Amino acid sequence: MFHEGIDIPAPTVTSVIAAASSHVTMVRNNSGYGFCVKVTNDSCMAVYAHLSGLGVHKGDNVEAQARLSVLSVLQVILPVLICILVFMLMVLLLILMSG
Repeated sequence: MFHEGIDIPAPTVTSVIAAASSHVTMVRNNSGYGFCVKVTNDSCMAVYAHLSGLGVHKGDNVEAQARLSVLSVLQVILPVLICILVFMLMVLLLILMSG
């Protein structure tokens, strides 16, 4: 699923923390993104996705570095591993074809 955000791979059970003091405006399970938390403040909005659970509720106010949830390994790491494997296969093919 395409989006304009940044996916940051991390190990399983990595705590997901709020980047800034914010207000939780959305909490839901979204197919393709897993559990999602949307937070806003006066200067920005952030959506934290691919979560394996939820540690906040809609309407909560969170301080900077407050734990929002934990990452799910399958939704974050698996796409990265697939991309790495495809890249490695392409490099191997190029080596075999040139040699």
